[in-house]
Amino acid sequence: SKPVKTAQGYSIIKLESKVQKPLLTEYEFQNKKAHLEKVLRIKKKIPVEQEFINTVFNRSELAFNENVLNDILSGNFKNENPDSFNPDKFQQECVSYKGRKYSRQEIEDKLFTLPDEHVKRINSIDVLKAAIEGLLINEILYTMAVDKGYSSVETVKEMVERYNKNIFLKHKVNYITQNSSLSDSVLIK
Repeated sequence: SKPVKTAQGYSIIKLESKVQKPLLTEYEFQNKKAHLEKVLRIKKKIPVEQEFINTVFNRSELAFNENVLNDILSGNFKNENPDSFNPDKFQQECVSYKGRKYSRQEIEDKLFTLPDEHVKRINSIDVLKAAIEGLLINEILYTMAVDKGYSSVETVKEMVERYNKNIFLKHKVNYITQNSSLSDSVLIK
């Protein structure tokens, strides 16, 4: 190399050998190949899915009633005090999208379709808005699928049934493990 100034003065550095350490060895690559392919497929799929959703759902046409959202978030989520119950409160417009107005009642009903662990994560207005947006996108995609006749295709029916069973079983197991207690003596038998 050209002379380089170091703490001892000027030095000339000579490269005697290069040892390349690969990111993955051939063995590691073969063992992780399926996983790497899956990760790459998912990474390629996400932007395409997002682009499709953006063509189906225009966020600029979505409007929220902040007061109703604050009321929902503040814990008045279907547990109104019976003495102060006001049926008109549940008919208040909560969200509008493309001219369709959703009442507080409709939005709360949609939120109650979410698993409990997801509902527990709704702790801010932004998270509540994201949840509502996701539910509306879900409704739009479902309507599109039904309109195209996908709901009558046998493969789709089987897949939906398996999906629902898995979701149900997962939530049922979570519920049982969180809400039941067994003594050690029962487990040992």
